[in-house]
Order: sequence, then C-alpha cells, then structure tokens
Amino acid sequence: RDMREVAGAPLLQPHRGSRCADLPCCLFFILVTVVAGCLAGYGAKMGNPSILVRFAYGRDWKGRLCGRDDGVAPYRFAYLALPTNHSPVARSNWTDMKDELRMVCTSACPGAAEGDLRQPVAKRGKHLCSADMYPDWCAWYGDATTRLANYCIDTAVFDVPSSRWGTWLQDLRASPVVLAPVPLIAIALGFAFLIFVHRCGALCVWVIVLAAIMAPVGLGLVVYSKPEIVDEHSDLDLDTATRKKVAYGLWALAGLLTLLSCCFASSIRGGVSVLRLTSQFLQDVPSQMILPPLIGAVQLVVLGAWLVAFLLVASVGVEEGVESDCLRVGNVYCLKWTRPAHVWALGFLIFVLYWWLSFLHALSHFATSYAVGAWYFSSTNPVTGRKEPLEGGHSCCDCRLTWYSLCHGIAWHSGALAMGSFAVSLARVARLLLFWVTEPAAHSPENPVTGCLQCCANCLASCIAQFVHFVSEHAYVEVALTGAGFCAAARKATGMAVTKPGLFAVVGRVACAVRLLGTAAVVTGTSYLVFVILLKWPPMGLSSTSVPLVTAAVGAFFVGEVMMHPFSAAARACLHCLVLDEEHCHDRGMEGMQVSEYTPPALRQLVREHGASGDGGGCC
Repeated sequence: RDMREVAGAPLLQPHRGSRCADLPCCLFFILVTVVAGCLAGYGAKMGNPSILVRFAYGRDWKGRLCGRDDGVAPYRFAYLALPTNHSPVARSNWTDMKDELRMVCTSACPGAAEGDLRQPVAKRGKHLCSADMYPDWCAWYGDATTRLANYCIDTAVFDVPSSRWGTWLQDLRASPVVLAPVPLIAIALGFAFLIFVHRCGALCVWVIVLAAIMAPVGLGLVVYSKPEIVDEHSDLDLDTATRKKVAYGLWALAGLLTLLSCCFASSIRGGVSVLRLTSQFLQDVPSQMILPPLIGAVQLVVLGAWLVAFLLVASVGVEEGVESDCLRVGNVYCLKWTRPAHVWALGFLIFVLYWWLSFLHALSHFATSYAVGAWYFSSTNPVTGRKEPLEGGHSCCDCRLTWYSLCHGIAWHSGALAMGSFAVSLARVARLLLFWVTEPAAHSPENPVTGCLQCCANCLASCIAQFVHFVSEHAYVEVALTGAGFCAAARKATGMAVTKPGLFAVVGRVACAVRLLGTAAVVTGTSYLVFVILLKWPPMGLSSTSVPLVTAAVGAFFVGEVMMHPFSAAARACLHCLVLDEEHCHDRGMEGMQVSEYTPPALRQLVREHGASGDGGGCC
C-alpha cells in the first residue's frame, strides 16, 4: 500500500507488505530453537546439575560434603592431608605419595607456619576438624596452600588452573539470585540515560565541546601561575622553565581543539540536528519509550531459560571418580565427563543465545523504524504542532503503535529479521573464533610472517563483521518501511549509503556515539551495583566475583544495546524515510525539491547543511 487517503488528502505511507518474507529462514530459526529446547530436555533427563557443586565444596574421604552434610557442616573448607606422624615430605617425591593423601574438612585452610617440611607430619588444632578426623587425619605436612572456592590446594602438588573452568561453571550456578536482577538494573539505567539525552542531549554536545577546549586552558593557567598547587597534588618536581613549556603545550592543545571544532562545526551541528530529530520523534510518540523495557524483559526471559539449559547440558555425562585415581592424575575435584560431545552442545547453545539476542535486537530496530515511518509520513496537527500517527502512540499510555509494530514484525517479517541476525551472529562468532585460534601464534616471535598474515586475517574478519552489522542495521529499517525481504532491503540500504555518504556518515557517527556512551553507562553502572551486592551479600558456593561480574557485564551490554535503539534506530529510520520521500517527489515530478512537507524541521536543517549528497562544510 503506497498511498492512503485521509480526509481527501493523499498522504504518503511506506509499503507494508502482508506477506511473510524469508520464510525458509524463519523455519530454520524455529528449528534451531526447537533443537536447543530438545538439548535442554535431554540435559534435564540425563544430566545431574547438583553434582556441579563439587567445584565449590569438597567431599572428605568418608563421603561427606564439607560444609553441607551432617557432621562436617561447620567445616566448609577441604584440604588434602597426610596422616599424623607421616614421614617428612620430599617435594620431588609427590608422584609416589599422592595415593596417600586424603580429603579432610576443616574450618580454616592450613598454612606454611603450621608445620615444617623437614619434620614428620604434625597434627593441627582439635577445633579445626571434625571429631572423627582428630588426631589421625587433622594434620598438615607444612607447605603453603592456595584457596580456590572452598578448596585449600597446595599448588606445588596439583596443577589447579586446568580445572578452573569447572569452578567458573559452579560460580555461575551459585549466582542466579545476584544475576537475576541484572536486566532490570540495566533497563533502569538505560531508561535514565535516554531521558537525559532526550532532554539535554543537544545542549550536552556543545557543553562537551566547550569543556574539552576550556579544560586544557584552565589546567595551563594553574600550571603557569599556581606552582604550589601542582607541587602539593603531584610528585613532579618541575622548574619554572618546564612549567612554562607544559602550560604552553596545554594552551596549544586548546587552540588545536578550537580549530578542529571550527573545521568540523558542520558535523557538530549535524549531530545536534540528529539529536533534535530523534527528540522530536520521542516527544510526538512517547509510547515508543516503552519498547526498550519490553525488549529487555524478553531478554531476561531468554537469558534465564538459556542459563538453565546451559547448566543442564553441562551436567550431562559428569560423574564422580575414585578419589585415589583422581589424585593420581591431579584431579582435585574428582569429576570427569564421560561424553565429550557435550562441548559441541554447549558451543551450539552459546551460538543460539547470540542469535536470539541478535534477533531481539533486530526486532527492536524493526519496531522503532516502523513507528518512525508512521510518524514521519503523518500530517502535523495544526493545534498541537505535533505529528500524530494514525496508528496511535500519542501518549505514554497509548501503546497501540508499539504493539502493532512488534506484532507486525513477528507475524510477517520474522524470517527477514532472523536472516539478518543470523548473518550478524555468524560474522561475529567467526571473528571471535578466528581471533581465539590465531592470537597465540600472532605474537609468537618464531614465525613473524605467519603472525603478520594472521593479524591481517583478524583485521579482515573484523571489517567484514562491521560491514555485515552496518548493512543489517539499515536493512532492518528498509524491511520495516517497504516490507521487502532481507536481501532486497540490504541491497537498497547499501545503495542509499553509497549515494548519500555524508548524511549517512553524520547520522551514523551520532547514533554510534549515543549507542557507545549509553551502553558504557549501562554496563558500568550495572557492574558496579552487582559488585557491591557480591561484596555485601556473597552467595554460598561462590569462589570469586569475576564470573558473576563478567556475566553481569555481558548481560548489561546486550540490554544496553537494545535500550539505545530509540535514538540510534530512529535517526537511521528518518534518513530512510527522507529517501522514500524524495523518491515519491521524483515520481510526482518534483525533482527539484530536496525536502517535502513531511520532512521534520530538524531533518530539513540537516539536509540544508549537508546538501543532497550529504557533504558538509566548515571553516576548512
């Protein structure tokens, strides 16, 4: 439908085809999701997630779980001991003595001060072990230990890092209560950032530019005229000549920043115009701010379901071994996997998670672009001065446009969105795998030519991934506005970027800046809050805060990416609407017009400053 008659006036509307685009890819996406669900079901039936607790708690030689079972509940640490009065330990003879070690529960890890390697094994304090272990096995041979989770390990005897991934898995299993609110925290922080940019974004651009210029000026004045302040707050001992040189350098930097601001004044004004444009869209369609929390809530469900499936599959084929056999080969946890195929299943689940999160990212982009199209090609209310889309969305409580855009995208364009998200996921995963495989060899001095070629391959893979991401982001907009399939939309979006490089570059820079700053704010704030929670209320069975923090940062990153869409996606969608508007003017014989009656004022200013081809000016 290219035209819609409203009150006798023809209003341009983007074509929203009522056909399912890229149906095979949609079916493949559903099939992959079903396979992931079947893997989770298989893990629930054949796996044993509770056994993963062994990565956090040891089992003594009588079969009791330290800190958990009756009789050893007060003694949560586990260490490997030799019997009391055992002959002195020789470091070079551990291979023959590992069979004599036994796991003992204790309330405190033993240290080097408790014994002497030159003396027979001495008993420890009676209060440190359970009654049935004292005095025969509540002993220590005198070497130092390193705490890992609730294990006290002598690293001179056992190579612990080889089993550390299992500890990470247990830390992940022990932290669901802490990780559960991560998406909610990220959504709240993202929402606050969007409100801040929405109300103060244009002003902040010029404030940041002014602050960047004035900061070196003020610092130079302090260095030049207030040497006592510099001496008081730093360890630098600068003489007068050096201070003057430093001050002159800072002032030269301020002058250079001023010159660059003049040279790129057009780009700065373009960035302000983009922020005003997206702010105008959110003012006229405030219900669109409901979309990020909604997509974030769906991400919460997806992440929770994936985490359960991941732990279930990871526990398939794991079983406890015989302690003497485990110690002989250095396996402190005494867990082994009898089915190595689970590694491939876990890798598949990781890719499915990435695909699902990318699909939600694409759906959010589609819904925002659809709403922008409805807003852009609607008439302005002469009373309120606002564009009022026919589909609704005029207030925060009027969510008809948001719901319609989501339902339309799921019902008719899931295949196109799945194809784009699959391409993005595949490119990024391939780049990560290539980097992981080639990184060690790239820094090897033994073969510099191979290392150089591998670095070039990594750079090429990164460029391809970024290109696929760029094309996909703009293809989602074309799918929303024209109803085309993903491949056709990608071709058209690429052609538009080639014909209008300046406009796309300005909008792309601003959208990228907002996305990066917003995502960084969400990740930093969420990680800090999770860190505080872990310090104040650490969950039982947690050995380190690293895994929960990394997991929280990754989750906050994906939520932050989605939360930034109201600005980044709206800015891109407005450019595509402008091109559709120009095409419509061309079809009606109005080729001399750069803008039409539908073009918002902020976008008109951007077109005037950057021209039809998007080339901006400046003092240079």
